[in-house]
Amino acid sequence: MPATVGAPARLSPATLLAGVAILVSSFVLVLLSIHYKLFWGDEVLEYYADTKPGIGAILFGQLHYPSVAEPAAFNVLLHLMRKLLPAATPEFSSRILSALSLLVTEVCVFRITLRLTGEHRPALFAMALPFLLATFSYAAEARPYGLLTALFAVALVSYQAVVEPNARWRTIPLLGLFLSL
Repeated sequence: MPATVGAPARLSPATLLAGVAILVSSFVLVLLSIHYKLFWGDEVLEYYADTKPGIGAILFGQLHYPSVAEPAAFNVLLHLMRKLLPAATPEFSSRILSALSLLVTEVCVFRITLRLTGEHRPALFAMALPFLLATFSYAAEARPYGLLTALFAVALVSYQAVVEPNARWRTIPLLGLFLSL
C-alpha cells in the first residue's frame, strides 16, 4: 500500500455537516472550559510577560529577563491576540489562541487521515480524536502545547502535499512546511 492513497475528489454534504458539528461542539466546549477555569501560576506569569507595550519590549524581556520558558513567537502571538480582543478577560485572551489551535489540529488530522485512507468515516473519527484526548485540556490553557500540536499537524499536511506524486505545484506546501517548522 502506498504511503499516500489520496483524498476523494469531493466531500459529501453529510461529511461536511459532521465535520462542522465536530468543530463547533469542540470549540463551544473549549470556550466553556476557558470560562470556568482559573489561571494557573505559570499562566499568570505568561500573561504579565505578554502585556508589555509592544512586540520589541516582549522580545527584549524574553531575551534578557525571561520569566517564562515558552518560545518568543508564542508570546508575540498572545500579545497580538490581546490587541485584537481588548475587551476580553485576561483568561479568554490568553487561552483563545490554544482553542483556535485545537480547531486547526482537528482539520489537519481529518485531512491527513482522509489522504491516507481515502474514506470519510475514519477521517471523521480521527478528526474527533484531538478533542477526545489530552489535546482538549491543552486547548483550554495559556500554554504553547496546543499551538505546537497544530503546527506539527500543519507540517504533516504540508509534507503529504509535497510528496504527493501527482502534485502540479509544490511551492505553497513547501512554504507551509517551512513556516510550521
